[in-house]
Amino acid sequence: MNHFPIIASIMLIMNHQQTVTGYELSCGLQFISITPQQRCTLRNATQYDLDSFGVAGIPDGALLEILNPEFNRFDEGAFLVVQKARNLTFSKGLVKSVEFQSSTLVSLKVLNSWLVRFEVVEEDNFSLKTLSIRSDKYRIISPTIRYLKSLEELTFQKCSLEFIDFEPFTDMEKLRLLDLSWNRIHSVRIDPTMPLAALKLLDISYNKLTAMQNFPGAFPSLKVVTLKRNSWYCDWVGEARGNIWNGGITVMGAESFCGERDGMTNNGGLCCKERSKHVDVAHGVIHEILSAIHAPVQNNTQRLVYVLDSEDSTNPSVLIYNSV
Repeated sequence: MNHFPIIASIMLIMNHQQTVTGYELSCGLQFISITPQQRCTLRNATQYDLDSFGVAGIPDGALLEILNPEFNRFDEGAFLVVQKARNLTFSKGLVKSVEFQSSTLVSLKVLNSWLVRFEVVEEDNFSLKTLSIRSDKYRIISPTIRYLKSLEELTFQKCSLEFIDFEPFTDMEKLRLLDLSWNRIHSVRIDPTMPLAALKLLDISYNKLTAMQNFPGAFPSLKVVTLKRNSWYCDWVGEARGNIWNGGITVMGAESFCGERDGMTNNGGLCCKERSKHVDVAHGVIHEILSAIHAPVQNNTQRLVYVLDSEDSTNPSVLIYNSV
């Protein structure tokens, strides 16, 4: 006689409503296979609601979704309000700024919520394992992300990132998945002396990259990479293919047709273009600047260089931010 696992999905709803401002909390015990989980949804909460909302209504270890909120800032005090939750997801609505501090959250997702700023309180955090941000208003990754020491999965998908410095990620010794797809990334900085030792999956597809120095050498454990839909130079693709083959890395999502993209040809499954001499000079200047990003200055600050490649890549512009 064959025995099949019984899979059921049962939700028992208990509604909590605040009639003055209209927020609603609903929780229920959900059974998936043999593992019961509490799933809660907090709808239409405002900053005022959060200040007055108690923690009693959220069960220990709950999977909490905050749907259609209106928060200008979600900071340390706000994380205390939801401290019983194990997983927290913001969906839609407005969450402009997040200042993360939690010793209980294992997963945090901020999805389609107009997020502009994400900072981490400057102390080591060993609880959060998954962080996902999806916001076309999010442009710059804060160096404070380095304090998330136990991150295993990090996703910045469909944001507006243009420059990536991999250096803050090197403090994440357990990071195995990094998804940077669907951004506007033109330039990256990868220091070969500071590898991402645990990284196994890298997705950098649907960007505007032409080359990545020190790839894949700076990712010694890399197993799977997705590179499609960029603006790669053909000479870089040729070199990278050899290194990928020697490293036993699987490339996902091969491109078969490049005709719709001007001047692009297919090189072993990736669309690429020929590199011109004047572009070579411009990008040489950029990489010299990027190599000095973390040079200390007199007032104990560090310079973060954010590169904006214009359509005319012979005339790149560079903005310098000083952070204490």
